[in-house]
Amino acid sequence: MSSSVVGTRTAPAPAPSLPRALIVKEELRPAEWPGSSEEGVLGKKVLAKEEDEYAWMGQIAEAKTFYPTAEDFREPFLYLNKISVEASRYGICKIVPPVKASVPAGKVLRRFNFTSNVQHLGVHKQKKRTKGSKKFFRSGKNYTLDTFQEMANKEMTKRFGCSGSLPANIVEQEFWKEMLKPSQSKTVEYGSDLEGSGFSKNTSSCPLSRSKWNLRDFARCSLSSLSNLKSNIPGVTEPMLYCGMLFSQFAWHVEDNFLNSINYHHLGAPKFWYGVPQEHAKLFDECASKYVFLNSPADGGEVKDNQIHEAAGNFINKTTMFCPKILVENSVKVFKIVQNPGEFVITFPQAYHGGFSMGFNLGEAVNFATREWYQFGIAAEMRYSELKRTPVVSVEELLASDFDKLRKVDNYNEVPTVKMIAAWYSKIEKICKTFSEIVKQNADRAQIFWLKENSIPVSCASCQCTCYFSYYTVSDAPTPFCSKCISERELAERAAKETKTTTYRVYVHPVLKTICEYLQGLTESPAMNKHFTDKQKKWIQIRVHNFKRFTIVIQPRRGKRKRVELESLVDTCREELLWNITQGTGP
Repeated sequence: MSSSVVGTRTAPAPAPSLPRALIVKEELRPAEWPGSSEEGVLGKKVLAKEEDEYAWMGQIAEAKTFYPTAEDFREPFLYLNKISVEASRYGICKIVPPVKASVPAGKVLRRFNFTSNVQHLGVHKQKKRTKGSKKFFRSGKNYTLDTFQEMANKEMTKRFGCSGSLPANIVEQEFWKEMLKPSQSKTVEYGSDLEGSGFSKNTSSCPLSRSKWNLRDFARCSLSSLSNLKSNIPGVTEPMLYCGMLFSQFAWHVEDNFLNSINYHHLGAPKFWYGVPQEHAKLFDECASKYVFLNSPADGGEVKDNQIHEAAGNFINKTTMFCPKILVENSVKVFKIVQNPGEFVITFPQAYHGGFSMGFNLGEAVNFATREWYQFGIAAEMRYSELKRTPVVSVEELLASDFDKLRKVDNYNEVPTVKMIAAWYSKIEKICKTFSEIVKQNADRAQIFWLKENSIPVSCASCQCTCYFSYYTVSDAPTPFCSKCISERELAERAAKETKTTTYRVYVHPVLKTICEYLQGLTESPAMNKHFTDKQKKWIQIRVHNFKRFTIVIQPRRGKRKRVELESLVDTCREELLWNITQGTGP
Protein backbone atom coordinates (compact mmCIF):
# COMPACT_ATOMS: atom_id res chain seq x y z
CA MET A 1 0.00 0.00 0.00
CA SER A 2 1.28 3.43 -0.79
CA SER A 3 1.81 5.98 1.96
CA SER A 4 0.10 9.34 2.00
CA VAL A 5 2.69 12.00 2.65
CA VAL A 6 1.64 15.02 4.67
CA GLY A 7 3.96 17.65 6.14
CA THR A 8 7.36 18.95 5.28
CA ARG A 9 9.44 15.92 6.24
CA THR A 10 10.13 13.55 3.34
CA ALA A 11 8.62 10.08 3.51
CA PRO A 12 11.14 7.22 3.55
CA ALA A 13 11.68 5.14 0.43
CA PRO A 14 9.51 2.00 0.20
CA ALA A 15 11.00 -1.17 1.61
CA PRO A 16 12.37 -3.67 -0.92
CA SER A 17 10.00 -6.49 -1.89
CA LEU A 18 10.35 -9.80 -0.11
CA PRO A 19 12.13 -12.73 -1.77
CA ARG A 20 9.71 -15.02 -3.58
CA ALA A 21 10.61 -17.85 -1.20
CA LEU A 22 8.93 -15.97 1.63
CA ILE A 23 5.67 -15.42 -0.27
CA VAL A 24 4.44 -18.87 0.57
CA LYS A 25 0.85 -18.50 -0.60
CA GLU A 26 1.88 -17.55 -4.11
CA GLU A 27 3.74 -20.86 -4.43
CA LEU A 28 0.67 -22.78 -3.30
CA ARG A 29 -1.88 -21.31 -5.71
CA PRO A 30 -3.97 -24.08 -7.31
CA ALA A 31 -3.38 -22.64 -10.79
CA GLU A 32 0.32 -23.45 -10.46
CA TRP A 33 -0.07 -27.05 -9.31
CA PRO A 34 1.50 -29.58 -11.72
CA GLY A 35 -0.83 -31.97 -13.54
CA SER A 36 -3.26 -32.09 -16.41
CA SER A 37 -4.62 -29.02 -18.17
CA GLU A 38 -8.03 -29.76 -16.60
CA GLU A 39 -6.49 -29.36 -13.18
CA GLY A 40 -4.92 -26.12 -14.33
CA VAL A 41 -8.25 -24.77 -15.58
CA LEU A 42 -9.93 -25.80 -12.32
CA GLY A 43 -7.19 -24.09 -10.35
CA LYS A 44 -7.64 -20.88 -12.32
CA LYS A 45 -11.40 -20.94 -11.66
CA VAL A 46 -10.83 -21.44 -7.95
CA LEU A 47 -8.31 -18.60 -7.91
CA ALA A 48 -10.65 -16.29 -9.86
CA LYS A 49 -13.49 -17.06 -7.44
CA GLU A 50 -11.20 -16.39 -4.48
CA GLU A 51 -9.98 -13.10 -5.92
CA ASP A 52 -13.56 -12.03 -6.57
CA GLU A 53 -14.56 -12.98 -3.02
CA TYR A 54 -11.88 -10.70 -1.58
CA ALA A 55 -12.20 -7.86 -4.11
CA TRP A 56 -13.64 -5.69 -1.31
CA MET A 57 -10.15 -5.47 0.19
CA GLY A 58 -9.05 -3.33 -2.76
CA GLN A 59 -11.97 -0.95 -2.19
CA ILE A 60 -10.74 0.09 1.26
CA ALA A 61 -8.53 3.15 0.91
CA GLU A 62 -5.55 3.87 3.11
CA ALA A 63 -5.88 6.48 5.84
CA LYS A 64 -3.46 9.42 5.99
CA THR A 65 0.11 9.10 7.18
CA PHE A 66 1.71 12.21 8.68
CA TYR A 67 5.42 13.00 8.94
CA PRO A 68 5.93 15.78 11.53
CA THR A 69 9.13 17.78 11.52
CA ALA A 70 11.28 17.96 14.65
CA GLU A 71 9.70 21.34 15.41
CA ASP A 72 6.16 19.98 14.95
CA PHE A 73 7.00 17.02 17.15
CA ARG A 74 7.94 19.13 20.19
CA GLU A 75 4.32 19.86 21.16
CA PRO A 76 2.06 16.85 20.47
CA PHE A 77 -1.26 18.52 21.32
CA LEU A 78 -0.54 21.52 19.13
CA TYR A 79 0.42 19.19 16.27
CA LEU A 80 -2.64 16.99 16.75
CA ASN A 81 -4.83 20.09 16.72
CA LYS A 82 -3.12 21.16 13.48
CA ILE A 83 -3.89 17.89 11.65
CA SER A 84 -7.16 16.90 13.36
CA VAL A 85 -9.60 18.35 10.80
CA GLU A 86 -8.00 16.40 7.96
CA ALA A 87 -7.02 13.30 9.92
CA SER A 88 -10.39 12.80 11.64
CA ARG A 89 -12.05 12.31 8.24
CA TYR A 90 -10.50 8.84 8.25
CA GLY A 91 -11.30 7.95 11.87
CA ILE A 92 -7.69 6.86 12.29
CA CYS A 93 -4.32 8.17 11.11
CA LYS A 94 -0.66 7.21 11.32
CA ILE A 95 2.16 9.44 12.56
CA VAL A 96 5.79 8.61 11.78
CA PRO A 97 7.95 10.44 14.34
CA PRO A 98 11.25 12.14 13.42
CA VAL A 99 12.99 10.40 16.36
CA LYS A 100 13.27 6.75 17.32
CA ALA A 101 13.49 4.96 20.64
CA SER A 102 17.13 4.23 21.46
CA VAL A 103 16.26 1.99 24.41
CA PRO A 104 14.29 -1.01 23.07
CA ALA A 105 11.09 -2.01 24.82
CA GLY A 106 12.42 -5.57 25.13
CA LYS A 107 15.15 -4.26 27.41
CA VAL A 108 12.74 -2.10 29.43
CA LEU A 109 10.40 -5.08 29.90
CA ARG A 110 12.97 -7.86 30.35
CA ARG A 111 11.37 -8.88 33.68
CA PHE A 112 7.80 -8.33 32.52
CA ASN A 113 5.41 -11.30 32.70
CA PHE A 114 1.72 -11.62 31.97
CA THR A 115 -1.21 -13.99 31.46
CA SER A 116 -2.55 -14.12 27.92
CA ASN A 117 -6.14 -14.33 26.73
CA VAL A 118 -7.16 -17.14 24.36
CA GLN A 119 -9.21 -15.85 21.43
CA HIS A 120 -11.37 -18.08 19.23
CA LEU A 121 -11.00 -17.19 15.57
CA GLY A 122 -14.29 -16.51 13.85
CA VAL A 123 -16.67 -13.64 13.17
CA HIS A 124 -19.66 -12.85 15.39
CA LYS A 125 -22.54 -15.29 14.97
CA GLN A 126 -25.96 -14.29 16.26
CA LYS A 127 -27.14 -16.99 18.63
CA LYS A 128 -28.33 -17.41 22.17
CA ARG A 129 -25.36 -17.95 24.43
CA THR A 130 -25.38 -21.24 26.30
CA LYS A 131 -23.25 -22.31 29.21
CA GLY A 132 -20.85 -24.19 26.94
CA SER A 133 -20.73 -21.75 24.02
CA LYS A 134 -17.54 -19.98 22.99
CA LYS A 135 -16.59 -16.65 24.45
CA PHE A 136 -14.47 -14.12 22.58
CA PHE A 137 -11.58 -14.96 24.91
CA ARG A 138 -10.66 -16.90 28.02
CA SER A 139 -7.64 -16.91 30.29
CA GLY A 140 -4.48 -18.39 28.78
CA LYS A 141 -0.95 -19.17 29.96
CA ASN A 142 1.69 -17.17 31.80
CA TYR A 143 4.47 -15.73 29.65
CA THR A 144 7.45 -13.45 29.62
CA LEU A 145 7.95 -11.34 26.51
CA ASP A 146 10.60 -13.81 25.26
CA THR A 147 8.53 -16.95 25.81
CA PHE A 148 5.47 -15.38 24.15
CA GLN A 149 7.61 -14.41 21.15
CA GLU A 150 8.97 -17.96 20.92
CA MET A 151 5.44 -19.41 20.93
CA ALA A 152 4.15 -16.83 18.43
CA ASN A 153 7.02 -17.41 15.99
CA LYS A 154 6.46 -21.18 16.07
CA GLU A 155 2.80 -20.69 15.17
CA MET A 156 3.73 -18.26 12.38
CA THR A 157 6.21 -20.78 10.95
CA LYS A 158 3.60 -23.55 11.03
CA ARG A 159 1.27 -21.49 8.87
CA PHE A 160 3.59 -19.66 6.48
CA GLY A 161 6.85 -21.59 6.64
CA CYS A 162 8.68 -18.60 8.14
CA SER A 163 8.39 -16.22 11.07
CA GLY A 164 9.27 -13.09 9.11
CA SER A 165 6.90 -10.36 7.96
CA LEU A 166 4.78 -11.02 4.88
CA PRO A 167 3.03 -8.55 2.54
CA ALA A 168 0.05 -6.97 4.26
CA ASN A 169 -2.48 -7.89 1.55
CA ILE A 170 -1.57 -11.59 1.80
CA VAL A 171 -1.87 -11.67 5.60
CA GLU A 172 -5.13 -9.70 5.46
CA GLN A 173 -6.67 -12.19 3.03
CA GLU A 174 -5.49 -15.17 5.07
CA PHE A 175 -6.89 -13.59 8.24
CA TRP A 176 -10.38 -13.24 6.80
CA LYS A 177 -10.23 -16.71 5.24
CA GLU A 178 -9.62 -18.08 8.71
CA MET A 179 -12.20 -15.86 10.39
CA LEU A 180 -14.96 -16.67 7.88
CA LYS A 181 -14.66 -20.45 8.02
CA PRO A 182 -18.11 -21.86 8.86
CA SER A 183 -16.76 -24.32 11.41
CA GLN A 184 -13.96 -22.80 13.44
CA SER A 185 -12.07 -24.29 16.35
CA LYS A 186 -8.68 -22.58 16.05
CA THR A 187 -7.47 -20.21 18.72
CA VAL A 188 -4.75 -17.60 19.16
CA GLU A 189 -3.36 -15.90 22.24
CA TYR A 190 -3.29 -12.20 22.98
CA GLY A 191 -1.81 -10.28 25.89
CA SER A 192 -4.30 -7.43 26.17
CA ASP A 193 -4.89 -4.65 28.71
CA LEU A 194 -1.58 -5.29 30.48
CA GLU A 195 -0.61 -2.56 32.92
CA GLY A 196 2.85 -1.21 32.16
CA SER A 197 4.89 0.77 29.64
CA GLY A 198 7.68 -0.01 27.20
CA PHE A 199 9.01 3.55 27.28
CA SER A 200 12.31 3.90 29.11
CA LYS A 201 12.27 5.66 32.49
CA ASN A 202 15.84 6.77 31.75
CA THR A 203 14.78 9.64 29.52
CA SER A 204 18.31 11.05 29.20
CA SER A 205 19.38 8.11 27.03
CA CYS A 206 16.28 7.87 24.84
CA PRO A 207 15.08 10.83 22.73
CA LEU A 208 11.58 9.39 22.23
CA SER A 209 11.10 8.75 25.96
CA ARG A 210 12.42 12.25 26.62
CA SER A 211 9.83 13.77 24.29
CA LYS A 212 6.24 14.66 25.21
CA TRP A 213 5.11 11.66 23.15
CA ASN A 214 6.16 9.31 25.95
CA LEU A 215 2.90 7.51 26.70
CA ARG A 216 3.73 7.23 30.40
CA ASP A 217 2.80 10.90 30.75
CA PHE A 218 0.75 11.63 27.62
CA ALA A 219 -2.77 11.60 29.11
CA ARG A 220 -1.62 13.80 32.00
CA CYS A 221 -0.16 16.49 29.73
CA SER A 222 -1.44 19.92 30.79
CA LEU A 223 -3.23 20.32 27.44
CA SER A 224 -5.13 17.05 27.87
CA SER A 225 -8.47 17.43 29.62
CA LEU A 226 -7.83 14.06 31.29
CA SER A 227 -5.07 15.72 33.32
CA ASN A 228 -7.90 17.08 35.50
CA LEU A 229 -8.89 13.61 36.74
CA LYS A 230 -8.17 13.15 40.42
CA SER A 231 -7.52 9.40 40.20
CA ASN A 232 -5.65 7.13 37.81
CA ILE A 233 -7.63 4.92 35.43
CA PRO A 234 -5.62 2.10 33.76
CA GLY A 235 -5.84 2.38 29.98
CA VAL A 236 -7.39 5.85 30.19
CA THR A 237 -4.84 7.93 32.10
CA GLU A 238 -2.22 5.18 32.47
CA PRO A 239 -0.92 3.29 29.40
CA MET A 240 -1.49 -0.39 28.78
CA LEU A 241 0.51 -2.92 26.77
CA TYR A 242 -0.78 -5.25 24.06
CA CYS A 243 1.25 -8.31 23.06
CA GLY A 244 0.02 -10.02 19.90
CA MET A 245 0.74 -12.98 17.64
CA LEU A 246 -0.43 -13.85 14.13
CA PHE A 247 -4.19 -13.17 13.86
CA SER A 248 -4.69 -12.01 17.45
CA GLN A 249 -7.33 -9.33 17.09
CA PHE A 250 -8.74 -6.23 18.70
CA ALA A 251 -12.48 -6.24 18.03
CA TRP A 252 -14.53 -3.35 16.63
CA HIS A 253 -15.10 -0.63 19.23
CA VAL A 254 -15.06 3.07 20.00
CA GLU A 255 -13.00 4.32 22.93
CA ASP A 256 -14.60 4.76 26.36
CA ASN A 257 -16.54 8.05 26.51
CA PHE A 258 -15.66 8.54 22.81
CA LEU A 259 -12.14 9.64 23.84
CA ASN A 260 -9.13 9.86 21.54
CA SER A 261 -6.45 7.20 21.78
CA ILE A 262 -2.77 7.11 20.87
CA ASN A 263 -1.11 3.79 20.08
CA TYR A 264 2.64 3.20 19.76
CA HIS A 265 4.18 0.13 18.10
CA HIS A 266 7.27 -0.89 20.09
CA LEU A 267 8.53 -3.97 18.24
CA GLY A 268 7.72 -6.96 16.07
CA ALA A 269 5.47 -7.59 13.08
CA PRO A 270 3.10 -4.90 11.78
CA LYS A 271 -0.40 -4.35 13.11
CA PHE A 272 -3.30 -4.04 10.63
CA TRP A 273 -5.96 -1.42 11.46
CA TYR A 274 -9.43 -0.61 10.11
CA GLY A 275 -11.11 2.70 10.96
CA VAL A 276 -14.55 4.24 10.41
CA PRO A 277 -14.84 8.04 10.83
CA GLN A 278 -17.29 9.57 13.30
CA GLU A 279 -19.55 10.86 10.53
CA HIS A 280 -20.33 7.23 9.60
CA ALA A 281 -20.59 5.86 13.16
CA LYS A 282 -24.39 5.74 13.03
CA LEU A 283 -24.31 3.92 9.68
CA PHE A 284 -21.85 1.48 11.24
CA ASP A 285 -24.30 0.82 14.10
CA GLU A 286 -27.18 0.35 11.64
CA CYS A 287 -25.16 -2.13 9.56
CA ALA A 288 -24.13 -4.05 12.65
CA SER A 289 -27.72 -4.19 13.87
CA LYS A 290 -29.03 -5.44 10.51
CA TYR A 291 -26.32 -7.80 9.31
CA VAL A 292 -24.31 -8.80 12.39
CA PHE A 293 -26.89 -8.93 15.19
CA LEU A 294 -29.71 -9.78 12.73
CA ASN A 295 -32.16 -7.12 13.86
CA SER A 296 -33.31 -6.30 10.33
CA PRO A 297 -37.00 -5.24 10.35
CA ALA A 298 -39.36 -7.77 8.76
CA ASP A 299 -40.83 -5.09 6.51
CA GLY A 300 -37.38 -4.03 5.30
CA GLY A 301 -37.74 -0.62 6.95
CA GLU A 302 -35.24 1.35 8.95
CA VAL A 303 -33.59 -0.02 12.06
CA LYS A 304 -35.15 1.47 15.20
CA ASP A 305 -33.18 3.65 17.60
CA ASN A 306 -33.36 1.10 20.41
CA GLN A 307 -31.90 -1.55 18.09
CA ILE A 308 -29.06 0.80 17.16
CA HIS A 309 -28.38 1.47 20.86
CA GLU A 310 -28.43 -2.27 21.51
CA ALA A 311 -25.91 -2.86 18.73
CA ALA A 312 -23.71 -0.03 20.01
CA GLY A 313 -23.86 -1.55 23.49
CA ASN A 314 -22.42 -4.81 22.20
CA PHE A 315 -19.32 -2.99 20.94
CA ILE A 316 -18.64 -1.46 24.37
CA ASN A 317 -17.59 -4.95 25.50
CA LYS A 318 -14.99 -5.09 22.67
CA THR A 319 -15.87 -8.69 21.82
CA THR A 320 -17.48 -8.41 18.37
CA MET A 321 -15.49 -8.81 15.16
CA PHE A 322 -17.04 -8.92 11.70
CA CYS A 323 -15.75 -8.56 8.16
CA PRO A 324 -15.40 -5.00 6.75
CA LYS A 325 -16.96 -6.33 3.54
CA ILE A 326 -20.34 -5.67 5.19
CA LEU A 327 -19.40 -2.00 5.61
CA VAL A 328 -18.05 -1.65 2.07
CA GLU A 329 -21.22 -3.15 0.57
CA ASN A 330 -23.39 -0.73 2.55
CA SER A 331 -21.45 2.44 1.65
CA VAL A 332 -19.95 2.91 5.11
CA LYS A 333 -16.62 4.70 4.89
CA VAL A 334 -13.85 2.44 6.13
CA PHE A 335 -10.09 2.97 5.89
CA LYS A 336 -7.01 0.90 6.68
CA ILE A 337 -3.52 1.40 8.06
CA VAL A 338 -0.52 -0.89 8.47
CA GLN A 339 1.38 0.19 11.58
CA ASN A 340 5.08 -0.67 11.78
CA PRO A 341 7.48 -0.51 14.75
CA GLY A 342 8.30 3.07 15.76
CA GLU A 343 5.00 4.48 14.47
CA PHE A 344 1.97 6.00 16.22
CA VAL A 345 -1.69 5.45 15.33
CA ILE A 346 -4.26 8.00 16.51
CA THR A 347 -7.96 7.17 16.80
CA PHE A 348 -10.47 10.01 16.90
CA PRO A 349 -13.65 10.48 18.99
CA GLN A 350 -16.53 8.14 18.13
CA ALA A 351 -14.47 6.49 15.38
CA TYR A 352 -14.95 2.74 15.26
CA HIS A 353 -11.74 0.77 14.83
CA GLY A 354 -10.54 -2.81 14.95
CA GLY A 355 -7.82 -4.98 13.48
CA PHE A 356 -5.30 -7.76 13.99
CA SER A 357 -1.61 -8.54 14.40
CA MET A 358 0.46 -9.81 11.47
CA GLY A 359 2.80 -11.74 13.77
CA PHE A 360 4.44 -11.32 17.15
CA ASN A 361 4.38 -7.67 18.23
CA LEU A 362 4.17 -5.35 21.21
CA GLY A 363 2.15 -2.14 21.32
CA GLU A 364 1.16 0.42 23.92
CA ALA A 365 -1.90 2.67 24.14
CA VAL A 366 -3.52 5.32 26.29
CA ASN A 367 -6.47 7.70 25.97
CA PHE A 368 -6.43 11.48 25.83
CA ALA A 369 -8.89 14.33 25.33
CA THR A 370 -8.47 17.73 23.73
CA ARG A 371 -10.80 20.67 24.40
CA GLU A 372 -12.56 19.85 21.13
CA TRP A 373 -13.67 16.50 22.60
CA TYR A 374 -16.50 17.68 24.90
CA GLN A 375 -19.28 17.47 22.31
CA PHE A 376 -18.38 13.81 21.79
CA GLY A 377 -18.20 13.24 25.54
CA ILE A 378 -21.78 14.49 25.88
CA ALA A 379 -22.89 12.20 23.01
CA ALA A 380 -21.21 9.27 24.79
CA GLU A 381 -23.05 10.17 28.01
CA MET A 382 -26.35 9.99 26.15
CA ARG A 383 -25.47 6.55 24.78
CA TYR A 384 -24.42 5.25 28.19
CA SER A 385 -27.62 6.65 29.68
CA GLU A 386 -29.73 4.71 27.16
CA LEU A 387 -27.77 1.56 28.00
CA LYS A 388 -27.82 2.29 31.77
CA ARG A 389 -24.03 2.15 32.00
CA THR A 390 -21.83 4.34 34.18
CA PRO A 391 -19.43 6.52 32.14
CA VAL A 392 -15.71 6.02 32.69
CA VAL A 393 -15.15 9.75 33.26
CA SER A 394 -17.42 12.65 34.27
CA VAL A 395 -17.73 15.11 31.38
CA GLU A 396 -19.18 17.78 33.66
CA GLU A 397 -16.35 17.51 36.19
CA LEU A 398 -13.68 17.65 33.47
CA LEU A 399 -15.42 20.63 31.87
CA ALA A 400 -15.52 22.49 35.18
CA SER A 401 -11.82 21.74 35.81
CA ASP A 402 -10.82 22.95 32.34
CA PHE A 403 -12.71 26.21 32.86
CA ASP A 404 -11.06 26.58 36.26
CA LYS A 405 -7.60 26.27 34.67
CA LEU A 406 -8.47 28.88 32.03
CA ARG A 407 -9.94 31.20 34.67
CA LYS A 408 -6.50 31.42 36.28
CA VAL A 409 -4.76 32.54 33.06
CA ASP A 410 -4.00 36.27 33.16
CA ASN A 411 -5.63 38.67 30.69
CA TYR A 412 -7.49 35.89 28.87
CA ASN A 413 -4.32 34.95 26.99
CA GLU A 414 -5.74 31.44 26.76
CA VAL A 415 -9.48 31.02 26.25
CA PRO A 416 -11.94 28.13 25.94
CA THR A 417 -12.82 26.83 22.50
CA VAL A 418 -16.27 27.55 21.11
CA LYS A 419 -17.03 23.82 21.37
CA MET A 420 -16.15 23.92 25.07
CA ILE A 421 -18.56 26.80 25.62
CA ALA A 422 -21.20 25.00 23.54
CA ALA A 423 -20.81 21.89 25.72
CA TRP A 424 -21.20 23.97 28.89
CA TYR A 425 -24.26 25.70 27.49
CA SER A 426 -25.91 22.44 26.40
CA LYS A 427 -25.68 21.34 30.03
CA ILE A 428 -27.14 24.65 31.25
CA GLU A 429 -29.94 24.45 28.71
CA LYS A 430 -30.98 21.03 29.98
CA ILE A 431 -30.87 22.20 33.62
CA CYS A 432 -32.99 25.29 32.86
CA LYS A 433 -35.53 23.40 30.78
CA THR A 434 -36.03 20.59 33.29
CA PHE A 435 -36.15 22.96 36.25
CA SER A 436 -38.76 25.06 34.48
CA GLU A 437 -40.95 22.00 33.86
CA ILE A 438 -40.63 20.69 37.42
CA VAL A 439 -41.25 24.02 39.17
CA LYS A 440 -44.16 24.91 36.89
CA GLN A 441 -46.06 21.84 38.08
CA ASN A 442 -44.77 21.67 41.66
CA ALA A 443 -44.02 25.20 42.86
CA ASP A 444 -45.33 24.51 46.38
CA ARG A 445 -43.26 21.35 46.71
CA ALA A 446 -39.94 22.37 45.15
CA GLN A 447 -36.79 23.27 47.04
CA ILE A 448 -33.49 24.63 45.72
CA PHE A 449 -30.12 23.99 47.30
CA TRP A 450 -26.63 25.07 46.39
CA LEU A 451 -24.08 22.28 46.71
CA LYS A 452 -20.75 22.79 48.45
CA GLU A 453 -17.76 23.80 46.34
CA ASN A 454 -16.01 20.48 46.97
CA SER A 455 -19.01 18.31 46.07
CA ILE A 456 -18.19 15.19 44.07
CA PRO A 457 -20.18 13.67 41.18
CA VAL A 458 -23.03 11.28 41.94
CA SER A 459 -24.64 8.61 39.76
CA CYS A 460 -28.26 8.80 38.66
CA ALA A 461 -30.22 6.03 40.36
CA SER A 462 -32.11 5.32 37.14
CA CYS A 463 -29.75 5.59 34.15
CA GLN A 464 -26.35 5.55 35.94
CA CYS A 465 -25.18 8.78 34.27
CA THR A 466 -22.80 11.00 36.26
CA CYS A 467 -24.26 14.22 37.72
CA TYR A 468 -21.93 17.02 38.80
CA PHE A 469 -23.53 20.34 37.80
CA SER A 470 -26.95 19.46 39.22
CA TYR A 471 -29.21 16.62 40.30
CA TYR A 472 -32.61 16.02 41.92
CA THR A 473 -33.93 14.03 44.82
CA VAL A 474 -37.56 13.35 45.71
CA SER A 475 -39.09 12.77 49.14
CA ASP A 476 -40.24 9.22 48.38
CA ALA A 477 -36.90 8.20 46.80
CA PRO A 478 -33.96 10.16 48.22
CA THR A 479 -31.44 8.73 45.72
CA PRO A 480 -30.19 11.20 43.06
CA PHE A 481 -31.79 11.56 39.63
CA CYS A 482 -30.44 13.36 36.56
CA SER A 483 -32.48 16.00 34.71
CA LYS A 484 -33.66 13.52 32.08
CA CYS A 485 -34.81 10.84 34.51
CA ILE A 486 -36.52 13.22 36.95
CA SER A 487 -38.42 14.74 34.03
CA GLU A 488 -39.59 11.28 32.91
CA ARG A 489 -40.61 10.44 36.48
CA GLU A 490 -42.59 13.66 36.85
CA LEU A 491 -44.36 13.09 33.51
CA ALA A 492 -45.29 9.55 34.55
CA GLU A 493 -46.72 10.85 37.83
CA ARG A 494 -48.73 13.46 35.94
CA ALA A 495 -50.04 10.88 33.47
CA ALA A 496 -51.19 8.68 36.35
CA LYS A 497 -53.21 11.65 37.68
CA GLU A 498 -52.29 10.79 41.23
CA THR A 499 -52.56 13.23 44.11
CA LYS A 500 -49.11 14.77 44.28
CA THR A 501 -47.33 14.70 47.60
CA THR A 502 -43.77 14.41 46.30
CA THR A 503 -41.30 17.10 47.32
CA TYR A 504 -38.63 17.83 44.71
CA ARG A 505 -35.20 18.97 45.82
CA VAL A 506 -32.93 20.53 43.22
CA TYR A 507 -29.19 20.69 43.90
CA VAL A 508 -27.05 23.07 41.82
CA HIS A 509 -23.26 23.27 41.89
CA PRO A 510 -21.90 26.82 42.42
CA VAL A 511 -19.25 26.16 39.77
CA LEU A 512 -21.91 26.99 37.16
CA LYS A 513 -22.13 30.53 38.48
CA THR A 514 -18.31 30.78 38.62
CA ILE A 515 -18.06 29.72 34.97
CA CYS A 516 -20.78 32.20 34.02
CA GLU A 517 -18.91 35.05 35.75
CA TYR A 518 -15.69 34.05 33.98
CA LEU A 519 -17.42 34.01 30.59
CA GLN A 520 -19.10 37.33 31.37
CA GLY A 521 -15.66 38.84 31.94
CA LEU A 522 -14.41 37.24 28.73
CA THR A 523 -17.24 38.77 26.68
CA GLU A 524 -16.31 42.23 27.99
CA SER A 525 -12.56 41.87 27.36
CA PRO A 526 -10.48 42.71 24.23
CA ALA A 527 -9.67 38.99 24.02
CA MET A 528 -13.07 38.41 22.38
CA ASN A 529 -11.92 40.20 19.24
CA LYS A 530 -8.63 38.32 19.27
CA HIS A 531 -9.96 34.79 19.67
CA PHE A 532 -13.49 34.74 18.20
CA THR A 533 -15.33 35.77 15.04
CA ASP A 534 -18.23 38.24 15.23
CA LYS A 535 -20.74 35.41 14.86
CA GLN A 536 -19.08 33.41 17.64
CA LYS A 537 -18.96 36.49 19.91
CA LYS A 538 -22.68 37.12 19.52
CA TRP A 539 -23.47 33.46 20.14
CA ILE A 540 -21.39 33.38 23.36
CA GLN A 541 -22.78 36.69 24.66
CA ILE A 542 -26.40 35.53 24.25
CA ARG A 543 -25.81 32.32 26.15
CA VAL A 544 -23.90 33.95 29.00
CA HIS A 545 -26.69 36.53 29.35
CA ASN A 546 -29.32 33.78 29.48
CA PHE A 547 -27.66 31.85 32.29
CA LYS A 548 -26.85 35.03 34.21
CA ARG A 549 -30.59 35.67 34.48
CA PHE A 550 -31.03 32.12 35.75
CA THR A 551 -28.46 32.53 38.56
CA ILE A 552 -29.94 35.86 39.72
CA VAL A 553 -33.00 33.99 40.99
CA ILE A 554 -31.05 31.13 42.62
CA GLN A 555 -29.17 32.94 45.37
CA PRO A 556 -26.17 31.13 46.90
CA ARG A 557 -27.93 30.11 50.12
CA ARG A 558 -29.77 26.97 51.12
CA GLY A 559 -33.45 26.71 51.90
CA LYS A 560 -36.91 26.59 50.41
CA ARG A 561 -37.75 29.44 48.05
CA LYS A 562 -41.04 31.34 48.11
CA ARG A 563 -43.61 30.46 45.48
CA VAL A 564 -43.36 33.89 43.85
CA GLU A 565 -39.59 33.47 43.40
CA LEU A 566 -40.05 30.01 41.93
CA GLU A 567 -42.66 31.27 39.50
CA SER A 568 -40.29 34.08 38.57
CA LEU A 569 -37.66 31.46 37.83
CA VAL A 570 -40.11 29.59 35.60
CA ASP A 571 -40.65 32.80 33.64
CA THR A 572 -36.88 33.28 33.39
CA CYS A 573 -36.42 29.76 32.06
CA ARG A 574 -39.29 30.18 29.61
CA GLU A 575 -37.79 33.44 28.33
CA GLU A 576 -34.41 31.75 28.04
CA LEU A 577 -35.84 28.93 25.94
CA LEU A 578 -37.77 31.35 23.72
CA TRP A 579 -34.60 33.41 23.25
CA ASN A 580 -32.77 30.25 22.23
CA ILE A 581 -35.33 29.43 19.56
CA THR A 582 -35.37 32.92 18.04
CA GLN A 583 -31.58 33.41 18.08
CA GLY A 584 -30.57 30.02 16.67
CA THR A 585 -28.63 27.22 18.32
CA GLY A 586 -25.07 27.27 16.97
CA PRO A 587 -22.08 29.53 16.53
